[in-house]
Amino acid sequence: MSLRTYEIITKYIGKDSGVKVVLEPNAVPTCDIKKKLIILPSNIKEENVFAALAEAMHEAGHVRITTSKIAQLATDEFEHSVLNAIEDIRVDRDNFKILPNIKDFYREEMRMLDKNRRNAQDISLSARILCDIIMSLEDFSEFCVNSPDVWTVINKHGLLRKAENLIWHLNSRQYDEARDELKAICKILREEDKKREQPKKQDQDPSSGVGKERPGKDKTAAMLDEGLKRIVKNKEKVFALGDEAGGNTKSDIATLGPLALKEQTKNRFVDLLDKKEKHNISEDQGKLNTDSFPSFLTGDIEDLFKEMTIVRRKKSKILLVLDRSSSMWDKLIDGMRKDRLVVKTAKTIVDILKEVQEIEGINVDYEIAAFAAEYRLLNKETWEKEYFSISMPDGTRLSLAFCMAQDQILNDIEVDGNKLIILITDGQVRETQIDDIKSAILKHNQDVRCLIIGIGASPQILKFIGADRNIVAEEIADVVLMEAIQDMLEG
Repeated sequence: MSLRTYEIITKYIGKDSGVKVVLEPNAVPTCDIKKKLIILPSNIKEENVFAALAEAMHEAGHVRITTSKIAQLATDEFEHSVLNAIEDIRVDRDNFKILPNIKDFYREEMRMLDKNRRNAQDISLSARILCDIIMSLEDFSEFCVNSPDVWTVINKHGLLRKAENLIWHLNSRQYDEARDELKAICKILREEDKKREQPKKQDQDPSSGVGKERPGKDKTAAMLDEGLKRIVKNKEKVFALGDEAGGNTKSDIATLGPLALKEQTKNRFVDLLDKKEKHNISEDQGKLNTDSFPSFLTGDIEDLFKEMTIVRRKKSKILLVLDRSSSMWDKLIDGMRKDRLVVKTAKTIVDILKEVQEIEGINVDYEIAAFAAEYRLLNKETWEKEYFSISMPDGTRLSLAFCMAQDQILNDIEVDGNKLIILITDGQVRETQIDDIKSAILKHNQDVRCLIIGIGASPQILKFIGADRNIVAEEIADVVLMEAIQDMLEG
């Protein structure tokens, strides 16, 4: 993901939450609830960007809904860690309601963290219990520790229900009831940790000093806090940094403004689409080449005549395929509806094509199609209005639409130049559909160039198309589009 896109997302996270987000090179991620300030590193590795965004959203959520009264419910370190874990669930659930795909960002973070907690049995029992409560109540049960001792305790004491009760009291601002529920949960966890530690103490040599607690320090609280960090709060892994110079930006392109990018893209369109075919026409005696009269004096008589040449521009074609399933009614982080930005993005491409047709004389045609559960070609003159008004069954048959578009452009016998498909979608589909598209592209990659652009896209399809090709706000639509087109034209 380019730095520009990362900056836009974090900016809108801050705007939506009333938080100031500051990006600094090599910064350690911090959140100050009182100052409503989040500091994040600007140079994040591309493979960690979704996890980093999930963490940024989580911290912004704390600033948004975690009050000082909630923070005061805990009376010691252990209670604070337990309360913070349950509050994490409340914050994340609230985040999931804000924007589509936020939950997918969290899932990517969980996948990454899951790789780094193989020795779960070394972690305190209370930490593993809280981890599985978080994963279960946030609907990430596939990432639970799932050790038998954990779920024996959870089921025996009804800890999922108690956690839900605590969340309900916090949402209802019933702080006395919340404090009672918190203390009940902490009592259970402390007792279970104590049972687990007793056999270990009996095996230890009393003279060795192992297991002795330092004065004034709650050892159980420290173990719980450390365990939670290893399981669900491993920020060192989440925020793995990129280059010290500034991460993974496209520095050569990112410095250009939208207008310069558009002009550069138009020129590359011309280079790609201006395909010419030359035909030489032989005549019995040829045609006198008036530019080569000196050849008469040198004896090069054959240069006095030249063959007639006819130059014909080959016809190229671009097929725009636009997602109009119901998920396109969702809003992006800036409040812009996906379907409206899809039309605006497609119109930018159409305007460029019209310009290279009329001004450069390039022989290129275009068509526009929309799809949901079916695929349908739109009228070139009224496609914008038709996109919003056309009636078709709901669904997202992305792979079907792509293959039909591919067949359509392959079977156009009038096109003897380049053939291109540009598909714009949020990619809310199962990975099997993405696999079908991959196969279709590989089958015809010599005949048709393909470009898929995401718009508020899911991480599943972004793994395929690349995070740089995802439009998350109107502000960066043209830049993402032009960079993606240039990558396609150069490839």
